[in-house]
Amino acid sequence: MPRIFDSFALVAAQAEAELTALFGDLADVLKDLREIFLHAKGLVSVEEFYDVYRPLLGAFWPDGIWLDGVGDGGRELVKWKGPSAGQSTMFVVFDLFLGIVHGQETASRHFQEEMLQYMPPKHVNFVQDFRANFAEDALTPRSYAFFPKSLALSGAVLGLNTVIFSTDSRRFAAFSCTSAFC
Repeated sequence: MPRIFDSFALVAAQAEAELTALFGDLADVLKDLREIFLHAKGLVSVEEFYDVYRPLLGAFWPDGIWLDGVGDGGRELVKWKGPSAGQSTMFVVFDLFLGIVHGQETASRHFQEEMLQYMPPKHVNFVQDFRANFAEDALTPRSYAFFPKSLALSGAVLGLNTVIFSTDSRRFAAFSCTSAFC
């Protein structure tokens, strides 16, 4: 979805046809992701997942593990958590684009900030740069979409809301209210 990075220029140009296509395409991507995640359950047996993979996914939290040959003293204790979708740059960017706000002092905001530590430095910079576009007074794709001039854009936003709601009702609640009133 590289086109979401052009969304601010589309808003500034009031390019509703392109924004309509963008919201529709994003809904299609989210539908595809949901289908992939739903089908993944059937690819590994429950026993194999819990006996083989789950211990690896738990990583080394909270006890940690000593790594020899690293760090200043040749040995370093690391306390990594297991993999999470929160470590994916694209999920963080989708949240930002969709206007899903994680308050400054919430567990989800702390989690999101912690997950940045697991990303490569260029990915962290990318997220921070994208986040900088979302100043409180900025006209964002999300805020613009709440006051469209065309019925097509309204329909695309409604379609995206429907996909988000069917995937994760918490995200729907965050997307469907405006920041001034939530």
